[in-house]
This record gives sequence, structure tokens and C-alpha cells, in this order.
Amino acid sequence: MIKKISYDNGLELAFTDYGDKGGYPVLSHHGLVGGIKQPSLEKDLAGTGVRIINIARPGYGESSVNEMKSYADWAEIIGTLIKELGITKFDLLGMSAGTPYCYALGALMPENVKRIFIYSGLPGLCEPDVLNSYPNLENVKKEYSFYRKSSLKDIANSLYEMYLKPLPKEVLELDDFQDSMANNCLGMAQEAKLQSIDWGFSLKDVVRPVYMQHSKADEEAPFAAALKTSQLLPDCKLTTLENAPHFSEETLVEFFKKMMQRINEDK
Repeated sequence: MIKKISYDNGLELAFTDYGDKGGYPVLSHHGLVGGIKQPSLEKDLAGTGVRIINIARPGYGESSVNEMKSYADWAEIIGTLIKELGITKFDLLGMSAGTPYCYALGALMPENVKRIFIYSGLPGLCEPDVLNSYPNLENVKKEYSFYRKSSLKDIANSLYEMYLKPLPKEVLELDDFQDSMANNCLGMAQEAKLQSIDWGFSLKDVVRPVYMQHSKADEEAPFAAALKTSQLLPDCKLTTLENAPHFSEETLVEFFKKMMQRINEDK
């Protein structure tokens, strides 16, 4: 069941809440294409003492469009959420494009965040050393220059034409794609925009422990950039996969199991 809170004069933030409501909370951040409906989690989390809260970022699903100035704005939004839920301490899970939101919370809410788990995370493009480690650097700079200069509407149109329109109808009808295309893809557009501008913090400010998993064969988030990101974070443990793609059910399930084990060892 999708729940909502209001923040910032009537904007709505949608989320789902799975597992033991008195359990240890993990705030989960989906990727560029993603959603918050995972009813199977209720069964998976039974008896674990862990609670997973999936958050639909602004523009996704039933969350209001809210043009953020930088990732740093996320801390204020999440501050409202945890106050509403009565949460003071939590872990973070970030997947792909959801990663910078976790880093922002780790940097700006260190008194609340205990650990950060990153699966195939977007590298820290806010750092020149990370950006310069991209193998197709000129193409990335050109793409991000377009995002910086363009409106969310123009970015949304570009993303739809390039990535979504060619996909089969049955794929686009899946929940994750439907949530991502809500509000005319403005949520996805904001993701691209925020990646390309000042993030509002530095990786050195992320003082909470980070547990990162990344594949050397990742073609969407280059391993060299992920490695550089791990080296710039003050406390990061990187687990390297050899031949896995950017995303697969198998590697995500294994990562989730390791995350749950670590949480249960030290709540």
C-alpha cells in the first residue's frame, strides 16, 4: 500500500513501508528507472526485525514534482519523512542513480545515518577526478552540458525519445516504468539535471561507513569511476564483481542478503 506525507507547503512524498514496523529501518532509493511497489518484501522481511521504506523521489509515481536545487535538498525532505515516521536512526540503500541521494544524507545527516549500502552506484561525478576517469569523457561532458542548460521538460522529452520510446509496450507497462514515466518523465529528467550540477556536498563529507558493490564489467557506471569514488569516500569498503552487468536479479538478491546479514549483526 502506498503511503504519503506532505512537506514544503503541500507537496507529497510517496513511499511504501515493508517489514516489521518496529524493526530497524532502511531507507531505499531506486535507480533512474524504478518504483516503490515490492509486495514480496513483506514475506522476505518476516521475522528479520528489519523494515524497508521505499521512497518515490519527486516526480516519480505519486510523489509531487519538485524542482530541487541540488541533492542537498533531499536532506530536508527526508527530515520531514523520518519525523512523521518517528525514526531517528537508519541505514540507506542506494541503487544506481539513487546513490547520490544516499551520499547527500550521509554527508548532511550523519547523526541519523548509520550505514550506507550501494549497489552498482552512480559514481561521484561531483568530483573532477571521478568525472575524468570516465572512458567516454567528451560524450559525458556534452550530455551533461545539455542537462545543465535545459529545462526539465526538454530533458524529459530527450530521455523518453532516447531510452523509453524504443522499448516494447509490455516493458513500458511494468510498474517501475509506469512510475518512472509519471508526470511526463519529469522525475527522470530531474535525476539527469541533478547529476550534472553542483551536488551540494563533497564526497569527503560522507563520514558514515559505505558498503559498495560494483562490477568491473558495468557498462552504465564505469568501474574506474566507481573505484575512484570509493577511494575518495572517507570510509568505504568496495566489493568487486568480475563479469556481472549493471543490474541483475541474482546480484541484487545476493547484495540484499549481505546487507541484511550486516544489519542483523549490528543494529
